[in-house]
Amino acid sequence: MSNVYLHEIVDLCAKEYGITSERMRTPTARNAPRRSPEFEARKVYLWLAKRHTDRSLKQIIAMVGLTSIDYARQAMREVEDRLREDQAFAARVERIEQGIDQYHEARLDRLTYVHRAQASSFRAG
Repeated sequence: MSNVYLHEIVDLCAKEYGITSERMRTPTARNAPRRSPEFEARKVYLWLAKRHTDRSLKQIIAMVGLTSIDYARQAMREVEDRLREDQAFAARVERIEQGIDQYHEARLDRLTYVHRAQASSFRAG
């Protein structure tokens, strides 16, 4: 489990698909053609958010303006299937996951730094 925030996953997906985060959250993204960047980015976000956070599916879908948990489950199954069948798509998702890993590592580095600074001041005091 990663320590990444939902809005960071939205941002990473939007960037990879060449759209704004706001476009992923708008009603038009819900009605976009099935292969549009908004539609695909939103499905990938759902799959990645479920995989990399401990947030509930209800919280995950709310971040992008969705309300249907059934839709989200179907979208995540579609991403799973496509990852097995489409190497270019899998590479795209991997690039987003690398961004998630970078957020995670940066937070761990900051926590380690803070912990060391606190331990150092404790010993000095």
